[in-house]
Amino acid sequence: MSRQQSFEEIFADVVRAAALSPRPLPPGECLSPSNQRCSICYGSRLSYDDELPLKHLALQKFWSNLPLDIPLGPLLSSPKGRNYRTVTKRRVFHTSKEVRLGLIPSGKKGEHGFEVVTCAIEPEYHSGIYKHLQLVLNQKPFQKLAASLRYVILKGDYTQCTLIFHVDRIDAEIVRSANAASKNATKFSPTITSVWLFQGDDDGRYYLGTRNPERGYSFRKLFGKSDIAQEVLGRKFRFAPFSFTQVNLSHASNLVTQAKKLLKLTASDVFLDLYCGYGLFSLSFAGFVKRVTGVELSRESIQAAAANAKRLHIDNCRFITTDISGETVGRVMARGGSPTAVLLDPPRNGTAPGVIETIAAYKPGRAVHIFCNIDILLEELKRWEASGFRIVSTVPVDMFPGTSTIEIVTLLEPSTS
Repeated sequence: MSRQQSFEEIFADVVRAAALSPRPLPPGECLSPSNQRCSICYGSRLSYDDELPLKHLALQKFWSNLPLDIPLGPLLSSPKGRNYRTVTKRRVFHTSKEVRLGLIPSGKKGEHGFEVVTCAIEPEYHSGIYKHLQLVLNQKPFQKLAASLRYVILKGDYTQCTLIFHVDRIDAEIVRSANAASKNATKFSPTITSVWLFQGDDDGRYYLGTRNPERGYSFRKLFGKSDIAQEVLGRKFRFAPFSFTQVNLSHASNLVTQAKKLLKLTASDVFLDLYCGYGLFSLSFAGFVKRVTGVELSRESIQAAAANAKRLHIDNCRFITTDISGETVGRVMARGGSPTAVLLDPPRNGTAPGVIETIAAYKPGRAVHIFCNIDILLEELKRWEASGFRIVSTVPVDMFPGTSTIEIVTLLEPSTS
């Protein structure tokens, strides 16, 4: 039996078959200082106008290989096809002569990374900050910070951002060096509204997280605001710098709108929002339902969700901090009453064993399951089917232009048979 091709592989085949000439690049875009072309994503090769039909074709090929009898909806394009990422990062590479800030494929280690002048899928002002920081980190006053750095992260919106130094430790020497770098960076770019130190795993794979949630992580604010503000569908949300947030802010409102449309929420609905983060879906839907329960592992995110609810004068929401397992989901639903509508927006590796099965046992009328990794979609849908639910509708959303990743919003309902 042949192996199912991943979407990444199918999209790569479709791009190769199209044999399009690489797009002309503006000065410095997707190029190293020595004019080498970046090959990490498709932004250096394709315009968004060329990318969209190829991605749609790849999606159709991917979907046709799945044993599903539900048609795939049309791909919802991104308002910003380029310069859209509001969370960006640079891996820090230490050589015998200098410190370099480089791009690497997500989740992979690179020998030296790829240094770009500007990146096609990032806001232009981010590239300017990274370029300046690379110069700063190679100066003597900042050596302690530079030696400890694993990643540099920028997170915000299209006009301002938080700067995060991911280090392998936080001590007095690192704090002094980082404070000096903070002052230098904020003087260079007023778009930086806060600067933080973050200490997580030191192997370089988890740039804003940890392999061991029970052990947690450490952080320290060096300058500025304590939270980040983003506006979605006219609501301003605030959240901690280490909370999960959608990287394509330009498309976040469309993602929320599509989920709400599929759920067909009514004033009598009891809504459960799993992996709720800072409350994006919970608080966007609260005005249309009877009550909302949001569940999330990150304590900082839950605190932000509760604070957002209070600031927005929303009083029919409760937020719970817990890991999301079959057991914990069962406890939440037993205490809060059977939900009639559920939304799951889990991380790339999907749901833990028992989560889908426990939700299905409470028989909500509708469930929206969002997949940011469509290669696990079939296995998760098999669990829904085995638990008495069927897929009814799909909306593929291009949340990550320039990459071979697609987000799919799926609607599931109890099987009639």
